[in-house]
Amino acid sequence: MPDNQLVQLMAEGDREACAELRDRHGLSVYAQLYVALGRAEAAERVVSETFDQAWRAAGEFNPRAGSVLVWLSSLARSLAAGRGVTPAAR
Repeated sequence: MPDNQLVQLMAEGDREACAELRDRHGLSVYAQLYVALGRAEAAERVVSETFDQAWRAAGEFNPRAGSVLVWLSSLARSLAAGRGVTPAAR
């Protein structure tokens, strides 16, 4: 099933669709956050928050604005920044 369809199902209350989307993209979102944050715990926490937010905002997803992975990545970055989580010193 395409990602866009999973998000539509999430908007209709389908928790299995959310779980499938997390199975598909959770590792990619985690990897992006881990590279940016440098801390596994922080990345894991923001991944969980990202999919919680995606569940709540699924009805607002606009496929013309980008792919589901781009949307999830944007949510993750916003959540990390909103919590004051900063990139690790390099």
